[in-house]
Amino acid sequence: MTARVVALLHGDGQSSAATHRVVSRLNGHFGTDHRAVEDPRTRPEAIEHAVSAAESLPPSGVWLFTLACAVGAMSLAVIFGAFQPWALALIAVTAGLLAAVCPAMVLVPGPHVLNGCLDLADRRVDLGLARLVYATMVILGISAGLLTGLGLGQTSLPVTAVSAAAPQWSDALAAAVVAACYAVFFSLPVRSIGWTVVIAAVAHTVRWMTISQLHWSAALGTFYARLVVGLALIPISAREHRPFAGIGFAAVVSMVPGVYLFRGAAGVLALAGGDSTLGTVSGTLSDLPTAVLIVLAMAVGLLLPGHIFD
Repeated sequence: MTARVVALLHGDGQSSAATHRVVSRLNGHFGTDHRAVEDPRTRPEAIEHAVSAAESLPPSGVWLFTLACAVGAMSLAVIFGAFQPWALALIAVTAGLLAAVCPAMVLVPGPHVLNGCLDLADRRVDLGLARLVYATMVILGISAGLLTGLGLGQTSLPVTAVSAAAPQWSDALAAAVVAACYAVFFSLPVRSIGWTVVIAAVAHTVRWMTISQLHWSAALGTFYARLVVGLALIPISAREHRPFAGIGFAAVVSMVPGVYLFRGAAGVLALAGGDSTLGTVSGTLSDLPTAVLIVLAMAVGLLLPGHIFD
């Protein structure tokens, strides 16, 4: 059994007497021989220097950000079965124009969802709930904007639409491109993008095989793909001192069940409008639980490697 001790520090960064008492009690309880060790990285001046260095890192340029939005949106469309050139061009231009006007419109709450689940698993309930509530509000905002725009255009989002599965090679290639684009969104260093792109392609290959060849559910396929990402990127993140929330999410962003959430929201709106047909009811009751299961699968697929390496 591994005991985790949170260091209680004085203002000068030295371990306090309370730290030594906690360690002594844990040693007596577990029969271990741990000692409180000073770590110069926990000194206030070292922490302040690290924060200042992080704040000084430059973000991605506007034009690079815009290009990543266009190419990333087009690659996501390929993953979801859009192969018509005119449709891909329209998606790319629309995403690029939106990002050029306001880059903040690229709101992806995936890191908040995953980190919120991890916080709850580590019993940081307040922080976990705050992140999940924030992610939920962002998702509701995106859904409201999408459905409002479709309504103004006198159309709606099909609740029971089924997209064509992309071939394995195009699915993996598109996932690698999406991972590179989201690495640009997160302003990751160039040397961190290579691993993210490779692992994204491998993870999507695993997901494609489990769903298309073994005919497993989307949640189960996502779980095994997320497991591959965690086992591969956690040690790389620790070795190169890169934030796993950035490189890890960039590798699996294309697996976030946004389409299920949006179709579920459209189904709820249709039901509220009086559409109680079997297709609408069954589609809504299928999409929303599937989205929840996929999010849980992504979180559990990350938790297991984390506990293994801990």
